[in-house]
Amino acid sequence: MDPAVEGDELSRWSRAPQLHCADDAPDKPVTWLERLVDLAFAGLFLRVGEALAATPTGADALAVAGLLTAAWTAWATTTLHANRYDADDALHRVLVIAQLAGVVALALAVPDVLAGRPRDFALAYAVTKAILALHYLRAHRQEPVSRALSGRFATLFAIDTALWLVAAAVDPPWTWILWAAAVSLALSVPISRAYRAAAHAKPLDLDHLARRFGLLAIAVLGVGFVLALVRPLPTSSLDGSAPTLLDATLTLFVAAGAWWTYFGDVAGRRPPEASPGAFVVWVYAHLPLVGALTVVGAALTPALALEPGATVALGQRWLLAGGLAIAVVVVALLDRVVERAPDAPLPRLRTGLRLAAAALLVALVPLGAAVPAWGFLVLVGVVCLAQAVAAPLLAPLGAVSPQPRPVTAAPEPPTQVTTAPRPAATPARPTIGSAVRIGTPSELRRDLYFFMMQGSWTRFFAIFLGLYLALNVLFAGLYLLDPSSVSNLADGAFVDAFAFSVQTMSTIGYGAMSPISSYAHTLVTAEAAVGILFAALATGLVFAKASRPKAHVLFSEIVTVTPYHGVPTLMFRVGNTHGNEVVEATMRVSALVEERSPEGHALRRLHDLTLVRDNSPLFTMSWTVMHAIDAESCLVEHLDSAAGGQLIGLICVTMGFDATYAQTVHARHIYYFPEDFRLGERFVDVIETHADGHISIDFTRFHDTRPEGGAEP
Repeated sequence: MDPAVEGDELSRWSRAPQLHCADDAPDKPVTWLERLVDLAFAGLFLRVGEALAATPTGADALAVAGLLTAAWTAWATTTLHANRYDADDALHRVLVIAQLAGVVALALAVPDVLAGRPRDFALAYAVTKAILALHYLRAHRQEPVSRALSGRFATLFAIDTALWLVAAAVDPPWTWILWAAAVSLALSVPISRAYRAAAHAKPLDLDHLARRFGLLAIAVLGVGFVLALVRPLPTSSLDGSAPTLLDATLTLFVAAGAWWTYFGDVAGRRPPEASPGAFVVWVYAHLPLVGALTVVGAALTPALALEPGATVALGQRWLLAGGLAIAVVVVALLDRVVERAPDAPLPRLRTGLRLAAAALLVALVPLGAAVPAWGFLVLVGVVCLAQAVAAPLLAPLGAVSPQPRPVTAAPEPPTQVTTAPRPAATPARPTIGSAVRIGTPSELRRDLYFFMMQGSWTRFFAIFLGLYLALNVLFAGLYLLDPSSVSNLADGAFVDAFAFSVQTMSTIGYGAMSPISSYAHTLVTAEAAVGILFAALATGLVFAKASRPKAHVLFSEIVTVTPYHGVPTLMFRVGNTHGNEVVEATMRVSALVEERSPEGHALRRLHDLTLVRDNSPLFTMSWTVMHAIDAESCLVEHLDSAAGGQLIGLICVTMGFDATYAQTVHARHIYYFPEDFRLGERFVDVIETHADGHISIDFTRFHDTRPEGGAEP
């Protein structure tokens, strides 16, 4: 077989691997074989994590950290090869399956490593590295474009294989020294000069890598969740053999919190291609993330193997809460290096929320000694879900992805009464008010006051309720660190400690429980100060939000163009839905037009329209706003369908003094051309004077129009 054949099909048994480049084929799918590889490595990770969950000591933690690093390095180097080359022939499948056999052997050898017998693990690892070297050697022979790169890495992983073989033949401590050298050699691949040069010439498919990272994380969490449910427990809540419904629900709750932490906002996002440093951080940050998810998944089973009312052991609490805290911190780091949507919430605020959640998770470790196992799992899940849900809620209100504005021909004049479509029934479209702001400095974007004032009341109260409960849970845990410091507080009585915290924060003080030590007095002083500040902040924001005046002005959904005194006139109408007195109301209408100067400068300019009447001394019912489209109007040329793309829309702003609020109120509306314009139509009359003399306005027909010259319905 001629190795110089470039990309030819060699046989049905062996097809030459093809170099994959994101520039040539940007959407590389994850194959079924790659998913199988991720699942096999997830089993290896959980096998390592279970060893720590069984005996969570400091010495075992260091050993498990080394094993997880070695396992993740094996997966990462395999994944980088799969990202670089497209191969799915029979020979490739045989090599991958042989590599998976090595992964299975690694998982079986984990207990031997912790028992001081590392030989089998080293031999199995050497097998996986030898097969990876064969992959690169094959690419070196059959794929000439990347021959320099594949030859270099075939040599590198051959050396890596030799190090593992030598490590299997010597005794500690030389075994561990050679292990560290071999793992460090493999970890240097993404930052090596050759790899960076190849990535610059032929870019990696970062989207494919992001999907692989996500698939590994979900495999680790999923396998850990399933094992916690199906594996017999030494001491179950009921019959000693299987989890109860409550056990399964709590396990799912914690797993969902861990899943949402990563997949809710960061998973699937890639680092910017122009930032090599961001790529390096992005790749290596997934090592502690997968390790944290591994120990969390492995710790779920021992956490469920408890009698009702029993507490989770200290080591297990560190694995669950501490592992999730590490995951949250890593997600905060990943969030700073991945590409973000332009309307993403403030990066500093997102990072602060995640770091606060990590600190709260660590604080739950001592608190877990005072609450039953189910309560500890609930608290851990609540903290994870709260921080995962909070970040998306901080996105700017009404933000939309930029889409081209549709340009359609103006509608034909109808022959009967036309009811304008309601906004809920019209397709989503980009609006001027929801323009995406790219690259705005964080300090000039939205602050906490703006966020709370612009949000809904539901979000407002949900945030304050969550903060209130979180603060009381935190102080309750601090009180339980020394229950004897509070009179009449039973040891481990979380409900009583929580009630005492509520009484202290709200300055109720029933007297049944009181501080009796310096430690408790210090906590009470701190909590009282926090409570005063919290109440002041909540009161101020509620008053500011509730007292803010709002104009209840209804704009017609469409604009009509109809003759008025022989002149084509643009008309729309506004209505005062409250019916209160708005005095000295004014209206200003500006046309937003796309223009291009003779030099080629593209501009969006505002042209003020002269209104027939731009003020109303008393605005209590409705007001028809009119603009005559005469020779001096800028709309003469833009309302022609042939030039319809130049007119974007009309910006309408009304202001007036509201007698009820005794403040100035305002309202605005934007009409987009041509979809909001009706040519040759007029509004139907909505004001009626009845026989008894009273006047009514029918807002159900406020947006309806009829053809020019047609009879009033």
